[in-house]
Amino acid sequence: MRLRLSGATLLAVVSLSRCHAYFAGEQIVRAKPGTASIDVRGWRAATSTRPLGKDSRPVPTCLFSSSSEAAEAPSGELLAEIVTLCGADEFGKAIEVLQKESTGAHLKSCYATILKSLAKREEQVEEQRRRDKASVGIASSQSASEKEPDRHLLAGNILDALLELGDSNDELLPTNEDFNTVIKMWGSSTYLENASTRCAASVEELWRLYDKKREERYVPLKESYLYTIKACSQRDRSGDAAKLAERMMSKMKSLSEDYPHLTPDRSIANEVINAWGKSGRKYEQGLRSQSVLEKMIENATSEDRDGEMIPDTKSFNIVLNALAQGRERESEVRAEELLQRMEVLSLTYDCKPDNTSFNTVLNGWASSRHRGSAQRAIAILEHMKKRYDAGLTKVHPDESTYNTVLKALAKSRDEDAINQAESIFEEYLEACESGKLNLSHNAFTYNSMMNCYARSNHPEAAKRSMELFETMKANSGKPGWELCFVDVFTYNTLINVISKEESYDASEQAISLLKEFEQSFAETGDVRFRPNIRLYTSVVKAIGRSKKNTQRAQDIVDRVESSYIKGLTHWEGKPDVSFYNALINAYGWSDMEGRSEKCLGVLKHMVSLFESGTLDDAKPDTVSFNSILNACAHETAKGQSKSDSIMKIAVETFDLLNSSTEYGNPDQNTYVQVLICVATHMAKNDEKRSSMAEATFLQCAARGLVGPNIVAKLFAAVSNRHFKALMGPASYGGSKLRFDMAKLPSEWTQNAGSRQRRSSSRRRQQNFQVTKNVISNSKRRKQ
Repeated sequence: MRLRLSGATLLAVVSLSRCHAYFAGEQIVRAKPGTASIDVRGWRAATSTRPLGKDSRPVPTCLFSSSSEAAEAPSGELLAEIVTLCGADEFGKAIEVLQKESTGAHLKSCYATILKSLAKREEQVEEQRRRDKASVGIASSQSASEKEPDRHLLAGNILDALLELGDSNDELLPTNEDFNTVIKMWGSSTYLENASTRCAASVEELWRLYDKKREERYVPLKESYLYTIKACSQRDRSGDAAKLAERMMSKMKSLSEDYPHLTPDRSIANEVINAWGKSGRKYEQGLRSQSVLEKMIENATSEDRDGEMIPDTKSFNIVLNALAQGRERESEVRAEELLQRMEVLSLTYDCKPDNTSFNTVLNGWASSRHRGSAQRAIAILEHMKKRYDAGLTKVHPDESTYNTVLKALAKSRDEDAINQAESIFEEYLEACESGKLNLSHNAFTYNSMMNCYARSNHPEAAKRSMELFETMKANSGKPGWELCFVDVFTYNTLINVISKEESYDASEQAISLLKEFEQSFAETGDVRFRPNIRLYTSVVKAIGRSKKNTQRAQDIVDRVESSYIKGLTHWEGKPDVSFYNALINAYGWSDMEGRSEKCLGVLKHMVSLFESGTLDDAKPDTVSFNSILNACAHETAKGQSKSDSIMKIAVETFDLLNSSTEYGNPDQNTYVQVLICVATHMAKNDEKRSSMAEATFLQCAARGLVGPNIVAKLFAAVSNRHFKALMGPASYGGSKLRFDMAKLPSEWTQNAGSRQRRSSSRRRQQNFQVTKNVISNSKRRKQ
């Protein structure tokens, strides 16, 4: 009896493939009775009877016959029709044509042709996606379902069909090459969910076929393992995926005695290392990736070493990046130590450090909170220069090297950091002009130097940043300056520098720069001049720091908000909590009368935007409330009635924060500001003053947030007798403020020393992405 496939079997692309039908999402489900169940964690079919010891039949290294060789040749007309339909991307129609054919061995070759065509088309689409991603200004807003969603599912369904056909005819069963085609498609797909799990399930499906048929064509190919592990490192990118990759490599090693072609090599190990580096496990990715590398190093230095597993430069670089991007303790120190070992091992093995090696370690120091990190970055820069000057290497500092060292200096708290930054920047400029290191003027480096000025207290920071800005504009496009151009990050950084002058003229200059930027984008449409919400936030902050004419900030916020709500905006991002917090601060820092009330009005507007669903990112946070309380605490009141009004605003703000955890929780600064409000705006003879100060202090103590600043503000808000009663034995100064924090209950202070979490908007700005894309494309055009 011949088996005939229904259209539903092949075209219902939303159904689970038989190859991975054991999986529902991430969970393993029970297999049919009598069927081996896949356990990805164990990499062995639960009821598998496949021998793995000496009794196993070894498979020769030179494998395997293709499926088409084993099948009948299809008729010329049928094959021509299939090829034509596949060439037109009509894969579904090609399958429909085959469904009308009588069941026979020739169908195998036809299905194999469709599989190969699907794979080829998927490769073309993925390559186009990579080119689009690298191109400037091409942003993909389409969902996965809108981007050719059915090719990989059709491929899986073809495997299902062949498995079903094979129940009555072994020659129709899919072989390792057929499975490999599908695994490669799944493993390299940009949008397929749980790709690594599906690939792993397909490998196990092949082993089950081998258990049943004992034919070489069902032994998985090494490529199938590689593509599955690549899916872990390049597609799924999670801790579970990394563990899966490492287990698969271990499984390959255990199988390699009987199946030599499955011996893991350096490319496999590098992908496992990369899987850990891209796992998102910031507190373990460095350690786990380095442990794999250490096994490779141990193999390289052993007498019976496997030459295929000796680490190369790429192996080290992946681990260095995992350490630099992670948050493990002393990860930057470990990265530098690994770089030093790399230099030593490179005398024997092919693992010489390259620019990526040095720049990755530099980036680890630049991102570090380690004291003296900037000096370590400078030391590595000097080491690179000495090695190059001595002729020991062709690797020399490049633009990225200087950018990263400047980044480290920008974060440094050393008083001399800005002078060191200027010295290094001058060194970079000299190298650009001399051509000695083949460096060119680069937007990243100029922007990085401006950022150093923005974070410094240099008296001429604004002036020197403006000079750099004008230099970039004047030379843009000239020979040697092709990669040096002003962009949104340049303007944003310059505005931040200017705003530190805290003057009306500086705020006007910031507004002028914003108008210039908007005009450039309107005239050219150049993605480098596409405004983002961070830029508008910086201008609002500049106005706030001037403490004058806050209405200018309100006008900008109103314009941006209105444009976004009406869908007229062309900028990246949308109005967020940081944007509105900047407006609250602009009112709070101003000298206008009634600024506390204005601040509260902004907060209520944020709540309205959020709760109505108009603007989710406008949801207030703890900083929003603290900024209003700060405005209340420092607003000068003319008369007690005005003080009472300010106090009502403070109480309303404090109650709103306390009543809803959705907007965050009070922190130490919250209680400090409330106690200042009590001391400033409540009359000393007001009987409610002491009770409110006490209630605030005790609530702060209940949260474990009592610190020296809280105690000092409590002392200012209550009588001396009341202060002693609250502090108990911790107060010993009589009428003077003297106290011993160690004598307070430990639960009062247990959270006071922890680092306060900074408020952050829900924006995900990639500050350098536009610049990076433009530079990358410019370099490709020059090559």
